[in-house]
Amino acid sequence: MIPKVILASCALLMGADTALAHGDQEITYLGSECRLRGDFERGTTNVGCAGTPQGTPWRDLQGTSVFGFLSNRNRCSAANNVPTSPAPDMRHRNIGDMIVTCPIPRGVTRKTSGIEVSLKVETVLEWAQNDNQVRRINRNLRCELLNINATGTGSSFVDTTGSSVVTSSFLQLRESRVATIGLSLPQANASDDFDGRGSGGYAITCILPGMRTDSSGQDHFSRIISYTVRERD
Repeated sequence: MIPKVILASCALLMGADTALAHGDQEITYLGSECRLRGDFERGTTNVGCAGTPQGTPWRDLQGTSVFGFLSNRNRCSAANNVPTSPAPDMRHRNIGDMIVTCPIPRGVTRKTSGIEVSLKVETVLEWAQNDNQVRRINRNLRCELLNINATGTGSSFVDTTGSSVVTSSFLQLRESRVATIGLSLPQANASDDFDGRGSGGYAITCILPGMRTDSSGQDHFSRIISYTVRERD
């Protein structure tokens, strides 16, 4: 007969293992995990404004807090040629915008059921009086969750923030607000076949506008505070 003490110890160990297995299905990463895309990290600003002169290295405009969030410190925030289609446009940026990529480690996607992402961001909204919703979206912070296909030639599955930023009750015109935005992708070819596991993967791309002044006259940098990745059940 196995002593009760040993049985209790085994139960505790099994419980700990079970909790660990469940816990690593949802992981929160600091915004400082996000990085500038290589093109901008190696380049300089081609348009300047007061406080951010032309030729400033983009890496110098990437602010990282001791608490871990990442922000766009560029003081230029005027929209240039605002994209009107698609919405949101993730290939172009306005003056002062910063494009960053937030990695999703491979260990998160152990199953093939897809993932859900919660982005915690802070920004100040801005748009022209006559802008339609598409132009409002593309003047402001926007993100996408993408799945790179097995051959590495592009994204087979994409989910974007769409209009959730400019219509969120947490974010009001000319006010600085923190909001959590959800993105999700179902089972995708980065995780449901052998080739996909070898070369596919998930990533988050965000466009952060430059510094903006809220209605009380306070300056705010758009920032990514954190992002939580959860494997779908």
